[in-house]
Formats: sequence, C-alpha cells, structure tokens
Amino acid sequence: METNHKYHLKTGADGEAQLDNLDRVFGKASREFLNHIGLSKGMSVLDVGCGVGNLTCWLAEQVGPNGRVVGVDNDERQLEVARNRAQARRLSNIIFCKKDAHHLTDMNHEFDMAYCRWLLIHVRNPSVVVDNMANTLRYGGILACEVESSFSTFYYPTFPLYIKLQDKLAELLKKSGSDLDIAMNIFKICKGLQHFSFNARTSQEIIYNLDEAKAFTRNYCLLLDSMKDAFLENNIMSEKEIAEIREALLSYRIDRNTVIFLTRMTQVWCIKS
Repeated sequence: METNHKYHLKTGADGEAQLDNLDRVFGKASREFLNHIGLSKGMSVLDVGCGVGNLTCWLAEQVGPNGRVVGVDNDERQLEVARNRAQARRLSNIIFCKKDAHHLTDMNHEFDMAYCRWLLIHVRNPSVVVDNMANTLRYGGILACEVESSFSTFYYPTFPLYIKLQDKLAELLKKSGSDLDIAMNIFKICKGLQHFSFNARTSQEIIYNLDEAKAFTRNYCLLLDSMKDAFLENNIMSEKEIAEIREALLSYRIDRNTVIFLTRMTQVWCIKS
C-alpha cells in the first residue's frame, strides 16, 4: 500500500488475515465491477497498491495466459506475501514490484487497464496518483478506481461506543493527512483528466446473516487491535477507552434483526480516447 505519512494497519504476514477478511466482504462487488467495465482475456492490467495480491491473482486468472498483470506496492512485506500466493496458484502471467504510486512514469502507455482499491485515501496526493495511472494506459484503456466513503459503515441497532470509535478513527486519519472526502473528490479528479470519458456508480454491501454479522464484528475487533498503537501514540484514545470499545463490540447483541451496512464504495471508471 502506498502510504501518506503512516499506514496504521498491519502489513505483510501480520496483516494478511485482515486483508483476506476485507476481500471476503468486498471482493464480490469488486470482481463484478471489473467484469462490468470490460475486463477480458488477453488484457494487460496494472494493480496499484496491490497489497497481498488478493485481487491481483484473480485478475491474472481472468486475463489468462495471453494477458499479463503487474501488481505494485511500496511495502515489500506485502509483496512477499503476494508473490507466494501467485506461486501457490501457479500463475506465470503476473509480476509484483515495489513502486511508489506517485512515480509510475516508467510504465507509460503499457496497459489496457489500471486499477486501484482502498488506495487513494492513504496517498499524499490522490490527483497525482490518478494522473500517473491514467498515463500508464494505451488508447482505449480503462482507468478504474474504488474509493471508500469514510464512515459509511454502521450497525442497526447502533450503540454509543461504536459512534465514538468512528469519531476517533476520523481523528486519527485526519492527523495522518488522509482525504476523508476522497469519495466525493474523486469526481473532480477524474473529470479533470484530458481525453477520458467518465462513469461512476456506488456499491454498498449489507450483512444480515447472523453468522456473517458475528464474523464481521470479530474482524472489526482485529482492526481495532491493529490500530491500537496508533491511537495511543497520537494521544487519541487511552488503553482503557480502547478496551471499552473492544468489549462493547464483542458484547454487542447480534440477533436476527441485526443489520450491518458496510462501507459504501464509489466505483469510478474512465476510458481513454
């Protein structure tokens, strides 16, 4: 993941389970999105901020042996996990390389599709990253970005300590320089691209199955655990406050009436002409 000042989640093998859980929740919508906008056999695809390679490996399977996929990330620990996954799946049409998303000029005009997910909220300058991704495309190429709407996840019925957690997450991300309005700002960024058509839609997954709701809540606790040091170092929450929120999540009464609205994703795609 290309970071802004500091990426607060665990990376590499330590963060692998967490990223796998996120992909289980959001992966179906991402895959449907990519198929909808024209992913096909034989394509050359760039995955920017590829992380541990969940979607990157899937992309390689979709484009087939006559296509190729390049995954870039600036964290070597993430890339090591991604390479091991590709090897385990015997994917020979995929490579991973360490690269800053702000510096992609050596890849200009190489790809049929350039894609990112959960990246732009973490980078120093989202518009520069989007411009760089656009420049990697051939004519007719597709720029595709999935960006999260900050704090659009909520439980129903809700509870006060969950609202407090959302407020504290916002405070931490602001301190890191994150663009909490990236889901809105992505429209201006992409509409400013020269010689690209613009399209957008939103996607929001909903959990209402009892077992899935319990699993998601456990994963939310893992997220809180992974960010504990960042909350403490930035004097945003005390150990006691973190423990109280964690206990509130674990003791939240999940029943057949529980509904969890997951993070709303803005899905943008632009075609180069």
